[in-house]
This record gives sequence, C-alpha cells and structure tokens, in this order.
Amino acid sequence: MKKELNRYRLIEYLGTTTRVIHTQEEYEDILKKTDKYNNSKKSKYILGNITREKQSDGSYLVTIHVYNRLEPAMGITALDILNIFLSNFDLRIFYLH
Repeated sequence: MKKELNRYRLIEYLGTTTRVIHTQEEYEDILKKTDKYNNSKKSKYILGNITREKQSDGSYLVTIHVYNRLEPAMGITALDILNIFLSNFDLRIFYLH
C-alpha cells in the first residue's frame, strides 16, 4: 500500500481578528509570524486566509481568520477510522466537549 504523504486537520472556524498596519514590512512580518505559529505543534489555533484592504488614510486593515485545531495532522485513512462510527451529533459532542 502506498504511504499517505498528505496530512489533514479537523478544524473549527472561530471568527476573525483585525489589525491596522501602515507599511508593507509590517504585513510581511505578520505573514512570517503566522506561518511560524501555524507550524508550531503546541499552538491551539490555526491562523489563515489573511487579507488586507487599503484604507483612505493610507493604512491597511489586515483581517486574519482564526480556526480551532481539533486534532493533530493525520492521513485521510486515520481520520476516516477515527470518525467512521460517529454521527454528526456524536462528532459535535466528541470535538466540542
């Protein structure tokens, strides 16, 4: 059997957070810090879908979407085995305890 190389996570969408920045360097710094945070195995959340909008005063509004990390990264087969016998209601109870 071929080894699964792709890894997936079960996540829950929590909402967004915003920041006001003034330079491109600040935006790049946010991207670097977010990448480092997401790669940490100890982080509770995953930060993603980072967008920026230019404001009328020249600053940028950066929006970061926040997701709750429910399980560690695993192959799709392992996820299937973990969740195969659970209904939607059971999944909700299992992950939102």
